[in-house]
Amino acid sequence: MTRITGIILSGGLYIFGVLYLASPTFAIDLSSESMAVAFGSLPDGVKVAGKFGIAFPFLLHCCNGVRYLVWDTARLMKNYQVVKTGWISVGCSTVGALLLAYYA
Repeated sequence: MTRITGIILSGGLYIFGVLYLASPTFAIDLSSESMAVAFGSLPDGVKVAGKFGIAFPFLLHCCNGVRYLVWDTARLMKNYQVVKTGWISVGCSTVGALLLAYYA
């Protein structure tokens, strides 16, 4: 999941970067102001889903990164501990993404 979320996050960044660089050629306005106005005009459910869709992979990637750092110290390496920390990572990511989606 760490690699998949990393690919999703970096792929999204590359796609947006290419669109941003190509936007003057195709007369597309990707300025911060126009994007904020476009996002503000969306229904609330779509806003929450969009924020959750961005926050969850980011938080899961970060939580798993901390998990890998703990593994670098040769701790929590038994099978049941690996499974337990994996579910803790998913749980923390879900709760954090929901908090960011609803309150941020």
